[in-house]
Amino acid sequence: MILLKYILLLFSFCLVAAGCQQHRKFFDYDEVIHYYHPGDGSEPISSPDNGKSGLDTLRSGVIEGGIPRDITDTAFIARLKEMGYSPRPLKQSAFPEIDALFSEKDASDASVTSCIRIYRDVLIFRKHNKVTGIAKICFECGDYNFNGTQTSTESFGSPNDYERLYHLLHGKGQ
Repeated sequence: MILLKYILLLFSFCLVAAGCQQHRKFFDYDEVIHYYHPGDGSEPISSPDNGKSGLDTLRSGVIEGGIPRDITDTAFIARLKEMGYSPRPLKQSAFPEIDALFSEKDASDASVTSCIRIYRDVLIFRKHNKVTGIAKICFECGDYNFNGTQTSTESFGSPNDYERLYHLLHGKGQ
């Protein structure tokens, strides 16, 4: 009986230790759509108080960072194509790499950004056709803006993360 208790205790310890080794994903999803804006940053980005259209104001908020405000702020997604973003669903074969990049990690070599961020890459994570996460990425600055995760994202952003993600989204054959 004592041996059985010892085995059960050891088994429980192994399960807990294995669970600690697994890192929580930032987003729960069954579909990822990558939107990309090819602009070079030289195009003017309008501000709300200069008399430009609502689309210009929306585009400015998406590209420069204020939109979305939170995970429920998804109306902008329907207008991304009007703003110059091109959509491309990611293949399910890319999901393991997405999971590895968008999950908690033990340590980060994240650097401080030193440019004006321009979010040309927007990832929309969906589960059962409902938006569960939004990730906006500026590869030039090494900056990101995530909505929809309850997980700590502080470990995202090592130079290697950006390089791997850039290759995944923009590499040949994608």
